[in-house]
Amino acid sequence: MIGDRVKALGGDPTRIRPSPDGSGVHPEPHTGPKPTPTHGSEVRVRFTGKVDGIVYDRFGDFEGFVLETEDGPRHFKCRETELENVLMRAWNGRVRTTVIVDADSEERPQEVILYAPPAPFRNGDGHR
Repeated sequence: MIGDRVKALGGDPTRIRPSPDGSGVHPEPHTGPKPTPTHGSEVRVRFTGKVDGIVYDRFGDFEGFVLETEDGPRHFKCRETELENVLMRAWNGRVRTTVIVDADSEERPQEVILYAPPAPFRNGDGHR
């Protein structure tokens, strides 16, 4: 049906490649985060999502956390209690979070960025 429309407008539907948005241009396949160069020769990778779990070892000591991303869960290892407190708040508040790691050690966070929490939902009459 669409091909007939293209013909009616003087076009050749066999020369238009299919694409998700109709532009005829295929986007690059999404294969996860892309490494980005930083200062010096280090290459860092960013993962963005929401904290989906806090991990404790068998003794009850903080061991790491899980970040739910578009590409699935990512597990990170760290033992700093200050970071545990920050991640616990991000988990409870469902705060969007970016974890930056060295490309050669993707399970060890180097930086954590927390974004503003989502605004509370309000319906048309101003109530939650």
